[in-house]
Amino acid sequence: MSNQNKTTKGLLAVSFGTLHKETCDKTIGAIEGALAEAFPDHALYRAWTSRFIIKKLRESHGIHCDTLEEALQRMAADGIKEVLVQPTHLLDGFENEKMRQVLAELADPFDSIRIGANLLDSESDIDAVSRIVLEDIYSECCCDDASALVLMGHGNRHDPASNEVYHMLQKRLADQGYHRVFVGTVDGSPTLEDVLAALQKHGSITKAFVTPLMIVAGNHALNDMAGDDEDSWVNQIKGIGISAVPIIKGLGEYKAVQQLFIDHATAAK
Repeated sequence: MSNQNKTTKGLLAVSFGTLHKETCDKTIGAIEGALAEAFPDHALYRAWTSRFIIKKLRESHGIHCDTLEEALQRMAADGIKEVLVQPTHLLDGFENEKMRQVLAELADPFDSIRIGANLLDSESDIDAVSRIVLEDIYSECCCDDASALVLMGHGNRHDPASNEVYHMLQKRLADQGYHRVFVGTVDGSPTLEDVLAALQKHGSITKAFVTPLMIVAGNHALNDMAGDDEDSWVNQIKGIGISAVPIIKGLGEYKAVQQLFIDHATAAK
C-alpha cells in the first residue's frame, strides 16, 4: 500500500495480524477496505503489531507485512503529513499501549497523528456489539429454547482490568433478556469453566453454537475453539452432554463491526 495519489493524508490500519490468509482477507482486509472507502482522500497503509507473525510470514511464505515502525517510515517517505491511525484491536490492552508508544517516538516527520479507539472502548460500544451479536449471530442460529450461543474472547491474564469488557458484554446481553448467550475467554476472565457451569446450570440447553469474539478467526478459533483436541471448547462442551457447532467467522467479517471502526476513525483525536 503506497501513496500513489500523492496525498498528504494517510490512514494507517494497525492490526495484531494472522497467519491465515483467508480469514485475513475476510476480516482485516475487509475492515481496511471499508476504511479506505470511508476516507477516499487518505492513502491507506497497513501495519501489524505481532512480530512473531510478521517474521513467520516472511520466513515461511515470503509475505512482507510492515511493522508499525516500517509503516510510519514508509508514510514519511511518501510525503504523508496528516496521519489517521485506526487500530483493529478489540480491547485497549498491551497491543494498543505498544502502538501509542511507537507513534509518540516516531511522530516528528508528521504534522499530526490522530488515533481512533479500539472496538470495545466505551459503554456505547458494548451496546453496539451486543446488538451485532444478537442481530447478526444469535438470531441466525438460536431459533429454539434449547439452543445457546457461546462467544470465545481472547482475554488477558496479565491485565485483569481489561477483561471487564467481557463481563460488561455478558451483563448487557442478560439485561436484555438473552440468557442463552455466554461469554468466555481463552486467556482471561470469564473462563471456559465459567461458561460450562452456566450452560449446565441453565438446564434446558441441548445445543451450543460456538463462535469467536475476536476480530480474526485464526489460530484460536481453529484450534482452541474448534480443534480436534479433547480440551478444545467444542469438545469440552460436548463433554458435558451438549452438542456443539462451531461458527468460524471473525467479528471483522460483519459489516456492522466494520462500520464501528469507521465511526471510531471519524471521531479520532
